[in-house]
Amino acid sequence: MQAPFNLTGAWAADDGAIYYIRHLIDNSIWWAGLHNSGFHLGVRFTNVFRGVVNPENRIMEGLWADLPRGRILQQGRLSLNIVEIAPHDDDEPQPPGGPRGRPPPRIELRLRPEGTTGGFGGTIWRPWFLDEPFDITYRFEHVRRYDGQFRDSNTPFKDFAVIFGTITTDPLHLYWDDSLARDYCKFVSGETNDLDGDVTFNVMDPQFDLDFWNTGWIRSSSEIRAHLAHNGNKFHTETIMFGRTNNEDDCRATPNVLLPGWMETEGNSVLFNGQPIDGNVVRVTIGVSPGQPPAPPTVGFRVIGANGIPVTVALRAGMRVRVTGVVNLDEHAEGPPDFRGGPEVHPVYAIDVLQDFRQPRADTDLTGVWHGNDGGTYYLRQLGNEIWWLGLSRDQGRTFANVFHGTTAPDALNVTISGEWADIPVGVGGARSSGHAILVGLAVAGEGTGSLATVLSAVERTGGFGGSGWQKLYDRPFR
Repeated sequence: MQAPFNLTGAWAADDGAIYYIRHLIDNSIWWAGLHNSGFHLGVRFTNVFRGVVNPENRIMEGLWADLPRGRILQQGRLSLNIVEIAPHDDDEPQPPGGPRGRPPPRIELRLRPEGTTGGFGGTIWRPWFLDEPFDITYRFEHVRRYDGQFRDSNTPFKDFAVIFGTITTDPLHLYWDDSLARDYCKFVSGETNDLDGDVTFNVMDPQFDLDFWNTGWIRSSSEIRAHLAHNGNKFHTETIMFGRTNNEDDCRATPNVLLPGWMETEGNSVLFNGQPIDGNVVRVTIGVSPGQPPAPPTVGFRVIGANGIPVTVALRAGMRVRVTGVVNLDEHAEGPPDFRGGPEVHPVYAIDVLQDFRQPRADTDLTGVWHGNDGGTYYLRQLGNEIWWLGLSRDQGRTFANVFHGTTAPDALNVTISGEWADIPVGVGGARSSGHAILVGLAVAGEGTGSLATVLSAVERTGGFGGSGWQKLYDRPFR
């Protein structure tokens, strides 16, 4: 029996999250719930659900699991009532030029505690609206730098660009005086001696997804290609301190954040290996062997380690990183007229240091953060032989967002994952499909096999699924 209602869409819950629900014709339900954390959704918690709707008793039941995009990792069963709320006459405005009609009932979802386990936080869901975020041109026009508007010296070429590379031996900088308070009013006061608070480093030999040069460009990619070749095949990265619209007069007002900064908090912060930096940027001196000249100071981020204790991770030459942000050209630099400046990722939205999987990895499995060859980031959770994931396109899921639920075959050498997937409606014009997929883990020399596999490949896909290969970025929690 097909339900007389369709729950597909966005829903706001009383746990502070937005739930993107897909209701298929067979009455199966898929969702991803992401805490409304700011620019980056889901950094406090992210969960996925797969269940069914019974149209007769109007009950939704299924399984749910938190994923390693957020800080919480719980799982269990979930049961919801689908309730029709009769609206009051004043709930809807009078249609112009005609008599008032009775508005349709409003649907709410309500938790059934007797059918729910695992400590699920939400208890009531109401329809929300699917919207498109501000585009990067708007953000650049309204965000303040220390000396004016962000657009005054930055021209965006591509938003949500994803670049792999190796940190160079060029010095890493934090452009802020330690004698100055890390304070927004100080930042916009014009009293910082032209210090903009950026954390900067360079990456060499950048690697890109197959569609990098062909899609998503606001301006011609050929100009970036030319500058990259002239610049020795290096990208400069700049992680900004603040990304607010507030000016000097309202610097103490509630922050209006349009771009992530390392001094912003939660989802408005720049992410380091999936965790908000939250202002935890430190200067680090790296030890050297006796008799060697001292190493120049570098920059580090303080994050929560695998044992729950804060640990400082220093950025250093030779690290392999994945950087996500806006590609533009440095318009401050000097040089020949045709090549003034160089290609940048500025501002940086997220920095991921790739884990060295040749090192010991006790008490871990497939759980972690993966990069797909479709440009997406996949947050995968293994629970015994059960596998969940949430895949988000590089533009935070606006192009595609999918949930997978399946099982692994018990094989110590090779892992096989088989299950079902469905797109969920994060973006207004995003993908809307579903199907079946089988993946196998590939052995990489020195990096582990079986549940320690770090590379997955699709051997069967239905429904038009785009990705065919995945590489693990790091275990979760960060090690």
